[in-house]
Amino acid sequence: MRCVVLAKADYTTRVYGLPVVVETRRGRVRRGKEPDGTPWATTMEVPYGFFQGVQGLDAEGLDIFCGPHKEAPDVYLITTMKYPDYTEPDELKIMAGFLSARDAQVCFQHHYDNPLVFGRIRRLSVEQFLCVMEECRTRGVTLAP
Repeated sequence: MRCVVLAKADYTTRVYGLPVVVETRRGRVRRGKEPDGTPWATTMEVPYGFFQGVQGLDAEGLDIFCGPHKEAPDVYLITTMKYPDYTEPDELKIMAGFLSARDAQVCFQHHYDNPLVFGRIRRLSVEQFLCVMEECRTRGVTLAP
């Protein structure tokens, strides 16, 4: 799990009608520290932020990478694996706006130096994803890997 020093939000937008706070614009550098204190930085290929009103497993907003294809028919959920041994699920990263699982995975992996962070990827239709998100919001539950 990466511990991120949060900066002020760049802007807000909507993804499939849901409110998203974009923390790091495309082309900007996102920085943080690993749990052992090792610093990291990555230049964002796509906007990165979180959904307002839905909590991730890190007790913060559910993370999202906003791909370039706003009308993509599917949403991909990537399970990250927990530092330091990468054998247990850590959290989910939502990959919206990608035309295939491969495109979503490639984008994700461009932002993480360690390939062990990637656990698995699941596909949901936008309709399925919106139903899950609504249930998470109304019941106050976390979307888990």
